[in-house]
Amino acid sequence: FAKDLREITGIFKAVSDFERIGDHAEDVLWCVSNLKKGSHFKVNPLLKSILEKSLRMVEDSFDAFLNLDEKKSQEIIERDDEVDKLYAKIVEDIALSPDKGNNDVENVYSILLAKYAERVADHSTNIAEWAIYIASGLYKNRMII
Repeated sequence: FAKDLREITGIFKAVSDFERIGDHAEDVLWCVSNLKKGSHFKVNPLLKSILEKSLRMVEDSFDAFLNLDEKKSQEIIERDDEVDKLYAKIVEDIALSPDKGNNDVENVYSILLAKYAERVADHSTNIAEWAIYIASGLYKNRMII
């Protein structure tokens, strides 16, 4: 009975995180579509990196959740710190050197894109935590049921 309850709870919680990831994907699309075509927007390599890492975390969290893979889930949770550090570095770089080839509007979009990627990584981490919970009853290293 406890396993069934964990499954139901974990699925409901994870669905909410997947839905939020979809919302952030729409936000990313909005930002990209608002960058004027033909503009000379220079993609910061760190921005590209955070977007790629977040996308991999989504893919991996989906796989870990479907397979209730605790090891993969733990790896995803650990990768979230990398994404958090990248986000802080991107914001710091733009704040300290706002004139690296992009105008103010493009810098704002860069920060927004980085923030959306960071939030996607957070939701991927939540999904990984729910996979561990369903598989073991542990949630954030505490036994729930």
